[in-house]
Amino acid sequence: MKLENVNLHHKNQMQTRELRITRLSRHGTVAFLTGAAAVLLVHQPVIALLHWAGVTSFEAYSLQPTSPWGVPVWLSLSFWGGLWTIPIVWALARLPRGWFYWLGAMLLGAVPPTFTTWIVIFPMRGFSPEAFNSVVPVALVANGAWGLGIGVLWAMIASRHLRKVA
Repeated sequence: MKLENVNLHHKNQMQTRELRITRLSRHGTVAFLTGAAAVLLVHQPVIALLHWAGVTSFEAYSLQPTSPWGVPVWLSLSFWGGLWTIPIVWALARLPRGWFYWLGAMLLGAVPPTFTTWIVIFPMRGFSPEAFNSVVPVALVANGAWGLGIGVLWAMIASRHLRKVA
């Protein structure tokens, strides 16, 4: 009897662990797709508006190849936006709803990606961090809007389709 109880307990633990991994995988996948969609639906239109207003020379939905893989800029931004969204929605899930959630979405979208580009990406590509100074305001606006887009999409998706995972 005791051995059966131990085996049953072990089996239940394994099923619980598998269910948790499945939920986390689903959350990660949905978060990635949410971030990629927010790049296409929010970030790039904001870039287009800023370009149209003469604030930036960057063009939305650019087909210019990126290094080292040569994929278009819009696709690279969508991929990285998807990756960034995984930790962003993890943090958003822990924020109270209301203005704090929306402020958090905007700041999480604006600050970490912009700071990383400034301190890591630019130097990796041979640019000095000072070269990014003129781009910072545009990056903060576009990335902040992207963060709000993530917040809106995630609130809609998570409330309807995903159960909270601790």
